[in-house]
Amino acid sequence: AFDELALAGLLAKRIPVYNYTGVLPAVHFRHAPYLFHRMGYLKAELIRQVLLAGKQVLVSDSDVVWVRDPSVLLARLDAAGVTIGASTDCLDLRADEDKRR
Repeated sequence: AFDELALAGLLAKRIPVYNYTGVLPAVHFRHAPYLFHRMGYLKAELIRQVLLAGKQVLVSDSDVVWVRDPSVLLARLDAAGVTIGASTDCLDLRADEDKRR
């Protein structure tokens, strides 16, 4: 979680979470490439930490094209008890509004 609200919500639901609060500013920063790149680096570091913990990781970004519908694979993984997580690059709903069209 990059912010306190997300961290508190996930912990309240007993969802395992990595605490990255305070490592990025709490304001929209898509205009600052070095901060957006830092967020990407931190996401890659999180994946590395999960791998070091002996877990496997499947990552799919918004610009990935699946050859087949992934819902079958995800349902099979879910049925097998795999932990499935999601994240977004939407930093600010209002500031990213133009990306939804």
